[in-house]
Amino acid sequence: MDHTGTVLASLLAAVADGTVEIVDLTAPLSESTPILRLPEPFANTVPFSLREISRYDDRGPAWYWNGIDY
Repeated sequence: MDHTGTVLASLLAAVADGTVEIVDLTAPLSESTPILRLPEPFANTVPFSLREISRYDDRGPAWYWNGIDY
């Protein structure tokens, strides 16, 4: 087993025995997702929009895929 496999096996064992807890902090991304506004002199995050590429249709029958436009 290579180093990556050893680390992954150790992580899985720690999750299984409760030593490590995994917390999912993902959130849906949309045009209304708040962005952090920074004070001068820092540059601010550029707003974005999602562009649908496919949604389980003939454009991509097996996946839902968006592009992020700035």
